[in-house]
Amino acid sequence: MANWSLSQLQPVAYRWYEAAEKFLGPNSLDADADDNWFDFAEGWDKVKYPGEGGLMAMLLERAKQSDLPRVAMRYRSDRIRLLIALCRELQEAVDRIDHEVWGDAVTEAYEDVGDQAERVIQKRLRQGR
Repeated sequence: MANWSLSQLQPVAYRWYEAAEKFLGPNSLDADADDNWFDFAEGWDKVKYPGEGGLMAMLLERAKQSDLPRVAMRYRSDRIRLLIALCRELQEAVDRIDHEVWGDAVTEAYEDVGDQAERVIQKRLRQGR
């Protein structure tokens, strides 16, 4: 699906909407099927990691195997608890990716202008930027 065109994805988005509505109940979704499609189509180009196996499958498996976050215990549904655990895994993955990107930036900056650039980047890391 990662390489599909929007015209190929449209029926999938509509089927997803129908399944979600059936699962959650009528009138439980904020958007109608067309609004959902428009939102999906607008966001598709922004997807960095399509959910076909790979990273998402690994993170879902990790979420299933890990201890639940405390906030997940506020809910009774195992599906909601798993969703919360998956959100945690996704956030940790993003944090790791950001750290790797920053680490690469430090290396490149050091190679270009020496340890003064490294000190500037390290300062920004400590400030959370």
